[in-house]
Amino acid sequence: MTETYKEAAKRLAGPVLGRGFKPVALHTYTDADGEPLYWRIRAKHPDTGEKWIRPMKLNGQGFELGEPQFENGKPLYALHRITGNADAAVWIVEGEQKADALNKLGLVATTSGGATSADRSDWEPLRRHSVIIWPDNDDPGRSYAGEVASVLLGMGCAVSCIEVNKLGLGKGEDAMEWLASHPGAVGSDIEALPRLTTQDERTGRQATVEFVRASDINP
Repeated sequence: MTETYKEAAKRLAGPVLGRGFKPVALHTYTDADGEPLYWRIRAKHPDTGEKWIRPMKLNGQGFELGEPQFENGKPLYALHRITGNADAAVWIVEGEQKADALNKLGLVATTSGGATSADRSDWEPLRRHSVIIWPDNDDPGRSYAGEVASVLLGMGCAVSCIEVNKLGLGKGEDAMEWLASHPGAVGSDIEALPRLTTQDERTGRQATVEFVRASDINP
């Protein structure tokens, strides 16, 4: 009997599941047509909060941990939703769980992965798109948002960013906490959240985005 990708994920995560970790999600990265390219296994320990996240791929004989090699960088998550909604604004978040949550509300959302993944990804499918970045409320999240914005501005994208400091989130919290505290939220509620824009309204020119810690600013 051929092993399914879900069975393979359970097998490969077996050692950490044996240490008390619990499965959280299994994310499928696809090509532009929706065909699977590879998967990311996500587990978390309920007591310590420690996360275990690993990529899984096919090697020609079966499934193994690891990520395929991509000539132009890793594909964006939910790539088929981007290519299938060419005129839609694209939401960029840090992590697949958040992208899934926004996609379930009818938005078009993607991610390159974690906070350090931006420079290893292929952002070309977003060229000249309108994009909205929703950073995590911490320094890595702001750094990721700034790095992504710089790349996309160079590709002719119209870039804006959610003002997370106006959402009532605690340090380290993100879109998942906001959605949990607003269980009745729909897509239009997300679209109405306050944003910072990279468009200079006086000149019409695009500006770069930089996130700086308040403690780093000299009075």
